[in-house]
Amino acid sequence: MARRPGHGENRLEERLQKTVEMALLYDRYGELLTERQRRFFELYFLDDLSLGEISDQYGVSRQAVYDILRRSQRTLEKMERILGLVAARRAQAEHLGRLIETAQRVEALLADPAGDRAEARRLAAELRQGLVQLADPAPKGGESWPLNG
Repeated sequence: MARRPGHGENRLEERLQKTVEMALLYDRYGELLTERQRRFFELYFLDDLSLGEISDQYGVSRQAVYDILRRSQRTLEKMERILGLVAARRAQAEHLGRLIETAQRVEALLADPAGDRAEARRLAAELRQGLVQLADPAPKGGESWPLNG
């Protein structure tokens, strides 16, 4: 049976994305897990131990380790659905990136003797508005920060 090209790479990429997502959720909500859940979570997701290695280390079955990890993941995902702190931080980082791009455009316009000063003023006002928005609470319900996009 022939493997599809890139199939293994896709699975590896999906696993890596899942690990990164779980690490972000753990950083934000990990304190809400029990000490045992935190330890197993750290060993599996952060230290990259297998279910078997964790089960051997703690004298429990692989299924028990799996169950604890699954409950931990569900708890972290539930907290993100309720509070949305990781999503809000992502939106804030994207907004900040757009503000940096706007600031760079203003700098370029001002550095050019023939630069459009009216456009620079418009962008500066947009930049000021974006900074004010950063001081406000994060958008709710998956909304994005409103600046050029």
